Amino acid sequence: MKEGMDVIQKIHRLCDKKGYSFYRLAKEANLSQSTIRNMDTKHTVPSIYTLSMICKALGITLSDFFSDTEQVSDEEVLFLSCYRRLSPERRKIAAEFLAFLEQRSSGDRKTEE
Repeated sequence: MKEGMDVIQKIHRLCDKKGYSFYRLAKEANLSQSTIRNMDTKHTVPSIYTLSMICKALGITLSDFFSDTEQVSDEEVLFLSCYRRLSPERRKIAAEFLAFLEQRSSGDRKTEE
């Protein structure tokens, strides 16, 4: 039961961080409100499918959800969420743009020294 509570508490924290109510989470995850409500009030552990839908709605992966390593900032969650909605071609452009920014920022640091 403790592990189930940990999952539900983590969903609560992620919803709070994203500014989602459980109503909005159900809508964004394309799940019934009763599924989310039962999980919360009856402490039922969500199935992998349900959890994957919740993670998708929150803009994270299942791996991110279960990771105990560093916390992802709101900006990183937003960035990943946007990136995952891009087409493969636009993802490539985004990666090239980030590489350009990183290179430019390295050049700026060298000039300051």
